Amino acid sequence: MQLYTIQNSEYPLSTHVLELNKSNIHQKALELVQTKLLELEAHYEDLKEGQSSNSKSTAGDKHDTEREKVQQEIDNVQKQLSRQKNFRNILSQISPDKTYEKARLGAFVQTESGRFYISIPFGKINVSGEAIWCISAASPIGQALLNKEEGHSFSFNGKESRILSIH
Repeated sequence: MQLYTIQNSEYPLSTHVLELNKSNIHQKALELVQTKLLELEAHYEDLKEGQSSNSKSTAGDKHDTEREKVQQEIDNVQKQLSRQKNFRNILSQISPDKTYEKARLGAFVQTESGRFYISIPFGKINVSGEAIWCISAASPIGQALLNKEEGHSFSFNGKESRILSIH
């Protein structure tokens, strides 16, 4: 298990040091995806139960409209479930113990402007009290970082920043 010592970008002039473990970041992302999957599966089951009880009614247009709304919600939840399962599959293909010299899928990248785990587009997560951005390699910031090395500069949203470390 590797620990990374990183200067906290919120206090650039201080000696505040942060120790992060990429395995912990990876595990947190997996836990969040799994939690979201469980929530969606429970919601899906509730909708299916509601749909079957609504289908027993034959009261006309009002119930047809309600059934259609429920079906649309079921379709929406199925899409979200599929997306979360895809996220879980992507994370399962990443080895959190592997280190990288270039920013790519599976890399933890510390920059002057933030910390990024190039993995899935999950957004900001909290690991050991610190903000880590889970981003996909296909996202705009992912594309700006991709194939860059430690010390390289990149531009995102019109702002220049530098890569401090890659793990």
